[in-house]
Amino acid sequence: MKTIKAVRAYKLMQSIKPKAMDGDNQMKYIKIMRVLRPVAENYDKDLEDGKNALQDEKFEEMQQKAAKHNEAIQAKKDEGLLSFSELKELNDYFTEYDKSVKKLLDLDTQEVNLSLGKLSEEAFKKLAESIEVSGEELELLADVILE
Repeated sequence: MKTIKAVRAYKLMQSIKPKAMDGDNQMKYIKIMRVLRPVAENYDKDLEDGKNALQDEKFEEMQQKAAKHNEAIQAKKDEGLLSFSELKELNDYFTEYDKSVKKLLDLDTQEVNLSLGKLSEEAFKKLAESIEVSGEELELLADVILE
């Protein structure tokens, strides 16, 4: 499974309360989370390290511009708002920065081999009925934790 899929599944599972399942299936759920946790933690650490390594001399300046613009929006003031071209420059800069970080670390395409217990279809159905998530999130969960 791709690392990013494991990370997304872990973060989604953190937000879910698996109360509709019986105790045995809740334990399976917890064990799956325990296997996914180090993958998610390493991903977050590697991403943060990559971001720090790729910050150039313009980074701080661009962050300050973005912060001033956001403060002006919050305060509903024209002073401090950026023009369309300045906003585009900020957006382009941070988009390229994020692409560089992910490319450097190749995090989204790395494969991770995990030995996960899986939930039965019945247990997954109970879980799915008891939570409110998007179809995409439900599909992600099914891919990762359904037998």
